Amino acid sequence: MITIKNGCVHIGNGTVLHNADVKIDEGRITDIGENLEGEGTIIDAEGMNVFPGFIDAMSVWGAFGYSFSEMDFDEKTNPITPDLNVVYAFDASNINYQELCEYGTTTVGVSPSNNNILGGQVAVFKTQVNSPFSMLVKEKVGLKASVTTAPKKTYGSQGTCPMTKMGIFGELDRVFMEAKQYDVEKGRNEKLEVVKRVLNKEMPLMAAVNTKSELEALGHFLKKYDIDVVLCNAYKAPECREVVKELNASIILGDQVAATTDYSSADMKTLKRMIEEGTLVAISSGCDGSTVGRENLLWNTFYMAQAGMESEDILTLITLNPAKILGVEDKVGSIEVGKDGDITIWKGNPFDSFKASCCYTLINGEVVYKKGVIDPCC
Repeated sequence: MITIKNGCVHIGNGTVLHNADVKIDEGRITDIGENLEGEGTIIDAEGMNVFPGFIDAMSVWGAFGYSFSEMDFDEKTNPITPDLNVVYAFDASNINYQELCEYGTTTVGVSPSNNNILGGQVAVFKTQVNSPFSMLVKEKVGLKASVTTAPKKTYGSQGTCPMTKMGIFGELDRVFMEAKQYDVEKGRNEKLEVVKRVLNKEMPLMAAVNTKSELEALGHFLKKYDIDVVLCNAYKAPECREVVKELNASIILGDQVAATTDYSSADMKTLKRMIEEGTLVAISSGCDGSTVGRENLLWNTFYMAQAGMESEDILTLITLNPAKILGVEDKVGSIEVGKDGDITIWKGNPFDSFKASCCYTLINGEVVYKKGVIDPCC
């Protein structure tokens, strides 16, 4: 059992409890309130900020392969591979490379690359280093798609489809139509079964879109299909507000820190208005298939601060919102009784100042990082 005492507790949904305590037992939060009896290990958080563990909504953390060159998340042999599961690309030792828990990140959404039109299924992991399957929170949370230039660059160089944007959407339409007509009694097809789950709204389509024209083309294409959609990267979503609204889409915004092209910088002020109007938005450190570093997740939140968003609202972009988008809000994303004991404790507020520092990170009620000491399991 762990009791966190006297902290400023940021629930993750906009609520802040001053001078409050949090109890965790057997990996889950059991009580939140003032003047709770201290039991088990006591962490004195007086003068500190207590947050839910941060969630990197979409990344390739853990899926590079042991040498960081194998790219086990990047199956470039067929543009249509919806049946692949990123769980089998995950190598727990890759997480240790950046020690994500040292910066408060306790959960990551791990995705196949953008090089296939349908690249495979996304999974959610904790960031404490252990076996991949003990770190697994939930698998098959969404089907990764890409209508970016990546598939045509990958397969066009091989002289095969897709070589053009027409080819990308032609292949996507063909597979969707086949899945719509799929009848397991006529013979099992694992690829079509996965796409059928998307058509039945059993999992969302998580589609990478970089440019305005890609997003508009995807919006036009999906008029034929009533499915749940998450727009990944989505740099130009603020310029396509009506399309996003028509799709009733959620957004996982791509990295802004290392933005190097005209299309990779988002209009944050407009995005803030979209959030205020009800669009569900999460921030990631690299859902375009690259990840620069652990600090990027928080650095990306500063762009929302510059757009005028309040710190408690910014917090939801890397806690509760990604948990909802990834379908794991019953376990993580906020400090609530019954949820996993994933908590990060900071001196200062990282959404207000670069000078803030992480002092503790807990995952499933275990201290995996204490400032100056990184637990071997993290």
